Amino acid sequence: EIDEGRIENVKAPEIAIAYWNLDPQTATLRDVVLAVRADEALHRDTNHHFSDRILAGRESLFEDMDYTDNKPHIKY
Repeated sequence: EIDEGRIENVKAPEIAIAYWNLDPQTATLRDVVLAVRADEALHRDTNHHFSDRILAGRESLFEDMDYTDNKPHIKY
């Protein structure tokens, strides 16, 4: 809608600029929409990762901990 001109591509709100670390001089509504979509894609991937673990009966991350060099690492 923004790209088609049906919604005005106004300056991004200050709260969005601060939250998504957008350029305060140039950030627009379109930039906010793209930042939100990217953020939600990360949530989607994380949710699918954990739902796949639940389905595989590997709900606990502690079962997959690999203590190399006395530092815990999660094996994926």
